[in-house]
Amino acid sequence: MDIIQNNAIFDKWSFVHALLGVALKKTGTTRPIAYGIILGIEIIENQLLKTRVAELFKEQEGTKNVTSDIIIGILAYELTP
Repeated sequence: MDIIQNNAIFDKWSFVHALLGVALKKTGTTRPIAYGIILGIEIIENQLLKTRVAELFKEQEGTKNVTSDIIIGILAYELTP
């Protein structure tokens, strides 16, 4: 089965990254730690688990998608009261 390249800015997983940002803010996580977690999860997802994620979901995240996932998480963190 072929693995497709996902370069969408918003996809079916965007809300998960937004929820992460909201959860980090609501739990009182400081900005540097929150940003580190948001970035760290994306690195783990796309570097350490790249093959397993691609096999499971039949898609590989492209640069645009990785970047937007990080921005969505950060924006959600910053916009959460």
